[in-house]
Amino acid sequence: MRPGPNDPWLKRSELWVRRRVVRIFGALVHRRSAPPPPHELSAARVLLIRQDRIGDVLVSTPLITALRRAHPAMVIDILLSTNNVAALPGLPGIGRAWIYERTFLSMVRVLREIRRQCYDVAVDLMDNPSATSTAFCVLSGARWTVGLEKENDYSYDVRVPLRSRRDHHIIERLSPLAEVFGVPSSAAEMPVQYEPRGTSRAFAASVYRELGITDRCKIALNISAGSERRFWGTERYRSIIRHLVAAHPAAAVLVLCKPGDELRAKEVSQGIDGMYSVPSSPSFDGFAALVAHLDALITPDTSVVHLASAFGVPSVVMYIQSNPDLRIWEPYRTPHVSVVTDRDDLATISTEAVRDAWSELIERQPLSQPRSRSLVEP
Repeated sequence: MRPGPNDPWLKRSELWVRRRVVRIFGALVHRRSAPPPPHELSAARVLLIRQDRIGDVLVSTPLITALRRAHPAMVIDILLSTNNVAALPGLPGIGRAWIYERTFLSMVRVLREIRRQCYDVAVDLMDNPSATSTAFCVLSGARWTVGLEKENDYSYDVRVPLRSRRDHHIIERLSPLAEVFGVPSSAAEMPVQYEPRGTSRAFAASVYRELGITDRCKIALNISAGSERRFWGTERYRSIIRHLVAAHPAAAVLVLCKPGDELRAKEVSQGIDGMYSVPSSPSFDGFAALVAHLDALITPDTSVVHLASAFGVPSVVMYIQSNPDLRIWEPYRTPHVSVVTDRDDLATISTEAVRDAWSELIERQPLSQPRSRSLVEP
């Protein structure tokens, strides 16, 4: 059998190669240019490097927002990849986006275009060493490079202390990068910022209107996850749906999924009266608009967690935390209850644990009437 993208051996091999590349760069590169005073960067041309996953770029939006609010004249461009470009429509304050296709030829092409822009500052938004972001920092042609203190910080002119990965949320670990530009780190410690396009908001409003549930509280279960080990299980979801339908008869209980998971969503919801299966959106932005209308959410750990943060949706989130020294990426500054397993399989979380977490969430955030839609309807 060929190894799949989530094969542990393949992932260990890929990690080993990346670490070797980081070390090779370390033998060749050592930047120490002194940066200008922060006030001289207020109109700088800045390239943000965030080429990993959708969730990673979403947790970077508080920093982007803080920079844009403090420095309206600043040019803020971003490097994304085909893995996370779907989130681009809702990102705040971004000028131009460069898209890396994760091949050597794509890197060469994108770097050539980036170098032509003559950026003043390139900022690595990764909080763990990345061979790709190291290469883009080193070869971007930016006058100064900025990043968090870690294994590849030889590629930065400005090294920002890295806060504890155990004690600080990822948003709080990124926020000190703002201080390089004269912006207090506290200004970048806010929930995720994301605003769906008008067409996506219209799509979401029409979906809920056609289901006839516009004026009802909406409780959703997102069943889609990034890997099989984060799929909680058909029967477990069905059990929770039955519980929610019985406990909240005035609410609309929904099943959400990404394209490709429609069959699984049908299996989860089949034969259960009083629940609704929501059509999947062809775009991430459309999916985000669907989440923006929710009053409560149950989901595995995916980018949907950070949409909950963006829209203030109270959530129960199921996590795999095999390393207790790494803090989970919970919805930042948003009501939530986390259910965590230390096994590498979300199915080890019981339905009773999720039911108890739901009861705890609703005790804190009672469902009374639908939340205001003023920010999300066109």
